[in-house]
Amino acid sequence: MPMKAERRREYMRDYCKRVVRPARQRLIKSRVGVCDYCGVAGPVFPDHVVPVSRGGTDEPGNIRPACRLCNMSKGSRLLEEWRAALARRAAGVPNFSLAQRTWLLEHMGVDPYDVDASVIRFRFEGVSWGGIR
Repeated sequence: MPMKAERRREYMRDYCKRVVRPARQRLIKSRVGVCDYCGVAGPVFPDHVVPVSRGGTDEPGNIRPACRLCNMSKGSRLLEEWRAALARRAAGVPNFSLAQRTWLLEHMGVDPYDVDASVIRFRFEGVSWGGIR
């Protein structure tokens, strides 16, 4: 049984070297060093739209070129979660713990995270969002 798992790991490692990495590099090179999120020209790195930690794959459709700042800022969030976080930051909303947010909702009737996230548009969506970081 251990041999089967070891062969599978070896096959996947070889598959990544032969297929996934070259496809990822072709995709990144085809975008001419421009971040798909903020539009900044410079060194770009592969970013998973749906993070691998949340079920994403290494398929080319799930990888976008991103500058280091966007890649680090997005982390393991989905695009809509990251968009909401950027909108809160742009609106000047501080980070609240879950307990603080719950208290504000119950006692004040205010949800501090109720911010219009549609104002944040990414470069690949056709509109530059001005580089809010």
